[in-house]
Formats: sequence, C-alpha cells, structure tokens
Amino acid sequence: GFKEYTAEDIAEARQAVFDIGHNQLQLDINEEDVLDLLECHAEELTNEDLMELEQQMITFEEEDRDIETPEPKKF
Repeated sequence: GFKEYTAEDIAEARQAVFDIGHNQLQLDINEEDVLDLLECHAEELTNEDLMELEQQMITFEEEDRDIETPEPKKF
C-alpha cells in the first residue's frame, strides 16, 4: 500500500520545493506560493475544467498546424 505521510514529511517536502525554486532556480516565490500550487493540484477537475482543457489542446494543435516548417536547404 501507500506510505502514510506525516505533517512533518509534508512540511519537509514543501520546504524542499521552496528551496529549489527560490535558491537554486532563483524564482521570486515564497512559501505561500508553494502551498497554493500544491493545493490547486490536489483539487479534482470538474467536467467544465476538462472541457476547457480539451478546447485549449484543440486550439494549440490548430495553431501548431498553421506554422509552416521551412524546407531544409540542400547544398
């Protein structure tokens, strides 16, 4: 089964994410930003969210097709 995570485990992981983002990647973030990010990923997506994501993917694919790839030059 899955390991049960303690509040201490979660706090350590959250601190590690903050340290990587702030110190190593030099992002302008604070611990609250990390908390917000983790909380939004814990929420289940609604049907409306899924339909919006699907529409974004379709739009992205259509835009991707519209970009012409230049022919490689032959010497």
